[in-house]
Amino acid sequence: MISRALGPEFGGAVGILFYLGTTVAGSMYIVGAVEIFLKYMCPQCTLIGDIENQSDAFQNFRIYGSLFLIIIGLCVFIGIKFVSKLAPISLVAVILSVICIYAGVIKSAFSPPNLPICVFNETRLIRYESYVVNKQSYCHNKRHCLDFTRNESFVCPLWKAYCGPYYDSIKNKNYTLQKGDIDGKEYITDDFVSQKFAHLCRFFEMEDSVKIKQGIPGMSSSEPILANLKPSYLDENEVLPGVKGLQDVEILNNDLTSFLILVGIYFPSVTGIMAGSNRSGDLKDPSRSIPRGTIAAVLVTSFIYLSNVFTFAACVDGLLLRDKFGDSIDKKLLVALLSWPNKWIIMFGAFFSTFGAGMQSLTGAPRLLQAVANDDIIPFLKPFSKSYRGEPFRASILTLFFCWCGILLGNVDYLNPLITMFFLMCYGFINMACALQTILKTPNWRPRYKYYHWSLSVLGLCLCLLIMFIVKWFYAIIAVMIAIVIYKYIEFKGAEKEWGDGIQGLSMSAARYSLLKLEESPPHVKNWRPQILLLAKCDIRKNDIVLKKDDVDNNEYQEYDIRVQNPNNFAFASQLKAGKGLFVSATVIKGDYIKDSKLAKACKSKLKDIMDEYKAKGFSDSLVATSIEAGICHLIQTEGLGGLRHNTIVVNWPERWSKDFFKENSKENEYVDNTLSLSSFVQTLRFCSVNGSALIITKGIDTWPVNTKTEVQNGTIDLWWIIHDGGLLLLIVFLLKEHKIWQKCKLRVFTVARENEHSVQIKNDLLQYMYHLRIEAEVDVIEMNDAEISAYTYEKTLKLQEREELVRSMKLNEKRSDVEPQILLDRLRRNSVSKNIEKPESIHEQLNKLNSNFLQPFTETNQYTFSVNKENSRPSIFQTETIRKMHSAVELNKKILEKSKDSSLVLMNIPAPPKNQGTADYNYLTYINAATEGLNRVLLVRGSGREVITIFS
Repeated sequence: MISRALGPEFGGAVGILFYLGTTVAGSMYIVGAVEIFLKYMCPQCTLIGDIENQSDAFQNFRIYGSLFLIIIGLCVFIGIKFVSKLAPISLVAVILSVICIYAGVIKSAFSPPNLPICVFNETRLIRYESYVVNKQSYCHNKRHCLDFTRNESFVCPLWKAYCGPYYDSIKNKNYTLQKGDIDGKEYITDDFVSQKFAHLCRFFEMEDSVKIKQGIPGMSSSEPILANLKPSYLDENEVLPGVKGLQDVEILNNDLTSFLILVGIYFPSVTGIMAGSNRSGDLKDPSRSIPRGTIAAVLVTSFIYLSNVFTFAACVDGLLLRDKFGDSIDKKLLVALLSWPNKWIIMFGAFFSTFGAGMQSLTGAPRLLQAVANDDIIPFLKPFSKSYRGEPFRASILTLFFCWCGILLGNVDYLNPLITMFFLMCYGFINMACALQTILKTPNWRPRYKYYHWSLSVLGLCLCLLIMFIVKWFYAIIAVMIAIVIYKYIEFKGAEKEWGDGIQGLSMSAARYSLLKLEESPPHVKNWRPQILLLAKCDIRKNDIVLKKDDVDNNEYQEYDIRVQNPNNFAFASQLKAGKGLFVSATVIKGDYIKDSKLAKACKSKLKDIMDEYKAKGFSDSLVATSIEAGICHLIQTEGLGGLRHNTIVVNWPERWSKDFFKENSKENEYVDNTLSLSSFVQTLRFCSVNGSALIITKGIDTWPVNTKTEVQNGTIDLWWIIHDGGLLLLIVFLLKEHKIWQKCKLRVFTVARENEHSVQIKNDLLQYMYHLRIEAEVDVIEMNDAEISAYTYEKTLKLQEREELVRSMKLNEKRSDVEPQILLDRLRRNSVSKNIEKPESIHEQLNKLNSNFLQPFTETNQYTFSVNKENSRPSIFQTETIRKMHSAVELNKKILEKSKDSSLVLMNIPAPPKNQGTADYNYLTYINAATEGLNRVLLVRGSGREVITIFS
């Protein structure tokens, strides 16, 4: 029930605890049966020492408990039918015992049994052997007693116990006692012994301080019920609250007592109400029998227990009720003395009750274990799911072993609290399951009981948890820790069971509530984190090999051979998950959804497998569209739900973009050689810009470190901060450094300035900014002089004419020859040494202008470099402004290589993509490629325009 209502993890954990509780309860019942047998039925049957000696008693309990366990084990192995036939014997014995108890209570109203007890000062109960010598009672406060059998006088045992130490102390110190009557007698109390026993002796020597009274006054007396209505909880070895007693003379409290502690000891006696559910597999109609049987058991046992509490309180003296082992009545069984007509009915009833309860526990526990094993949620329990002739033979052997371990403890009091915790956890989770199903209004939750309300279950759950931690908090912690270990083990092993449990319903309700809250307002800058959408590409081939039926059953998508390009992107996304944001990997399939729906599911499954391989927790998705660009556009627009949507797009750099641009059919085949085409790639960047999403382009992802043991980086992470992007660069670096692979790397921040700018002030400002962000980093300002010329650039102009002739001989059209990459760079370098070049702008000015002018459509007043004019005439690509911009990229690349060539990772900004498609796409990628050429790993970042990092916590 718990597994189906709360999930396999909860069900498995609680099921194991319930099994252990039932098994240990069997140990308790068997030890209880042995105790009744040896102490009250056959004391002479002890094998070791005296049964009254605690250590000897435990040894006897272990021996006889093992023998009883063997007998019960044989009955369990015979089968459930045999156990069911023995059950009426215990039932008859219990019913007769209960009847005899009620009969004895009624009889006590007019003829109470003669059960004398010796009390001192009406508050202290005297042990039987302390005032009975040679079967003669000396329950009085006299100093000298007479032994009638020997006709000898001796010091009375009670006077010797209470007054002897005081008088011995006075005698040894030679004090002269003043004679007088008791009330006028002076007591010397100058030391600890004198103080303690002077007080006792004074009260002891008072008239009628020690007397015999009836232990069972009967129902006709109002004294017991009035006295027992008052609480009397004592600490260990106390005879009165705060007063220590004489251990060998008086009946003392053995352990600390309180209401909840006594509830914990008493609780296992009511755990039998779940016996029917433990054997539900053997019932003809469990859904009908279990509720009726359980409710009937609760009502009957509650009536019997509560009525016995009140009748015993009305019949028996309170001091005698607290005598746990009957030491004041010569080790006799109190309930047997109260019952009528004979005490042996109670003894046999108690013995068969405990013996039968142990048998029922050891019959139900193996079936609990077998039920958990059958669910296949705990792999190592799978062997215990098998049966032999309909009986859980293996589970029974393991259960008997655990029960035997409990018997070896010997002391029932050690077992009670632990049993209480196990059962309370089980009952608490049952209440939780019922309440959860009702609150969530699960359609399939339709209880037959019309008057059920979820508040009762919540109250039961709270009571279970409260009693657990108040009764024995350390036992409760042990039980909870065991449950957590089992829960995490099942979760780790992956209990793939779809039972429609309530936790899924709770998760759905919580998710719905959270999504509605997220929709109310955009996240604050302090709560901003990368919500990643990774655009992945799948290479798909259809297997021609005919698969066997078994192979198809194991994997329904084996007809497709799917490979994900650049899987290290998933490792990068996983390493960014320190931000605990959303992660979605998606791919686009060109085709028809009706025909390719199965292929889409196969790709989605493959992406999920790659995510699991790289430990990237998140979601996978696939989309079938008529074109790749349209599919990507749809993903960027619609992926996510409500306020939980992506804000950052991750895409891989197209390594063969330049070759793709010159392919004649590039517009028809958007994926060329397993890479995204140039036009589709830049179009994707435009989609991101329009959608307001941040963009991360991974370049050199094939060398990205993945293994946390062998690929830990110890170098530097260089951040080239050229354009303000809202702090996205810093946030990405911070999240990466939270991962083990990048933790040891040092962060360096570079920015570019002209020579005439205040470089020192810029550096100080950046250092102060990093300090307030609480990010440790080295800051450096790179100055670039006005003459951005190099000898290498000059030498490249020598072969420009030859290359132009070569291009013309290849019969390339004007448009393509203008944008042939090597000619472009050669001409750029040749013109960069022209003496007529204007004074170059700073890098900041160039990149900002690049965003507004350099990548804008062609106009008469502001002609865009490398774009075709309105008259379709060939524009000049050697404009001074264009040369400066491209040359600045080359010079910037030179500076970056000078500082960051050996860095573990380089991050830098990129400008906005051109608004219109065409040759501007090629120019845009040429500029970025020129700035990043020669670097190992690069993350190209463009922010969304909003601030994502703040100095405030």
